[in-house]
Amino acid sequence: MDLSILIALLGLGLALPAAILATLQILDRHQNHKANSSPPLTTGDTNLTSLSSGRTSNILLDKGQTVAMLFGIAIYGGLRWFFLRANGPIFFTLSLPLSTSELNTLDFGFMEILFGLTLCIPFFLSIKFGPWIGLVVALAGDVLAFNLFGRPFAGSFVSLPYFVFVNGYFMGAGFVSVEFSWQWYTASAICGFLPGLTLLLTKKQSARKRTMGIAIIMCAIAIIMGSLLISYSFKAQFNILPFFTVLLFQMLANSTALIALPILLLIYDAIVKRRSH
Repeated sequence: MDLSILIALLGLGLALPAAILATLQILDRHQNHKANSSPPLTTGDTNLTSLSSGRTSNILLDKGQTVAMLFGIAIYGGLRWFFLRANGPIFFTLSLPLSTSELNTLDFGFMEILFGLTLCIPFFLSIKFGPWIGLVVALAGDVLAFNLFGRPFAGSFVSLPYFVFVNGYFMGAGFVSVEFSWQWYTASAICGFLPGLTLLLTKKQSARKRTMGIAIIMCAIAIIMGSLLISYSFKAQFNILPFFTVLLFQMLANSTALIALPILLLIYDAIVKRRSH
């Protein structure tokens, strides 16, 4: 894929959530013009913004945000490092064709699926505590995880299993080194930041179901944009890799986070509601 096309797709991805935000805010102002006179939300409110009301305008972090951010970086970065470290085909694999003449494949195992599942952590923290918290957790966690493998920042490598088949016969196996370039870190920042924009749309308790849906949409957009960047990184390193095959796998692997995210949100809201009583 040409770089100009990638930039255009990313620009479209950024414009889409902005348009959604603007449209919904206009509708909210038109239909709920009395919302500003309503009492402020308490920490016991089960709305998705129950623990982040009023925080988005603060420059300094409060204690809750700081603790959440530090724990998020540690847990997210630790899990990402572990799944990279334990990378290999476990239970099942997904093979990506590397060429048309020979059935060479780049093999992805169960650990890559779990690697994508960890995105639910910055998604959750971004929705609950704001986009900047999510961005710091996602970016710092991946910087921590990626750079335990090699040279710091752009230039860290991880080995993925590589299997070679010719005419259906297994010919050998090895590893290919994948560099964590700027595309990976940009994808991390996007996945941490975009879901937190949901906070700008949530104003009252009655909007809870709609807010859950918007949060999922924002996370899905972040996954698409992040997958585009990472797939472009693979394509830049391995010209023979089919771009859209890699993109499809990245999106499927990362979409597992969308399954865990609603569960985390519901459990957390239930805990907050119980404590408030």
